[in-house]
Amino acid sequence: MADLLFEPLLMAAALCLVAVLLKVLHALGSRRMFLSGKGHLRRLETGAFALVLAVPLYAFGLMSSFHHQPGQACYPAGLGPGPRVVVTETLVPLSRRCVRANGETVELIPAWLNPTLAVLLTVSLVSACASAAQWAARARPGDHG
Repeated sequence: MADLLFEPLLMAAALCLVAVLLKVLHALGSRRMFLSGKGHLRRLETGAFALVLAVPLYAFGLMSSFHHQPGQACYPAGLGPGPRVVVTETLVPLSRRCVRANGETVELIPAWLNPTLAVLLTVSLVSACASAAQWAARARPGDHG
C-alpha cells in the first residue's frame, strides 16, 4: 500500500524541504518572516508553511523501517525469525506494526510523528479558514461605513 506513495511523496518531500530552505533564507536576508504585509495573506502563508512542513514528516514516517520485504521491517524491532510475524499498516493515522502470533506488537512509526502531523494540519486548516473569513469580511460590499 505504502509502496505506491513512496516515490511521489519522496519527491514532494524534497520540494517541501527546498521551500523551507527558501523561507529561511528569505527570513535571514530580509529580516521579515512573512512575504506579505497583509493580515489574511499572513495567515494563509502560515497555513501553507505548516502544510509544507507536514509533507516531509509524513514521508519520513512512510520511510520509517521501509523494506521491500515486509518481514524484514520487524528485524530491528526484535521480532526477527521465530513465530509468525505479520506486518499491518495504515496510512491515516500513519502506522506500521509488527504483530506476532502470540499477540506481541511493536509499532515501527515514531510515537511523536502522528501528534506532530495533527498539529501541523490543524494549524494549516485553521489558518486557511481564518484567512478566508477575513478576506470575505473585507470583500463584503456596504460594510465600509
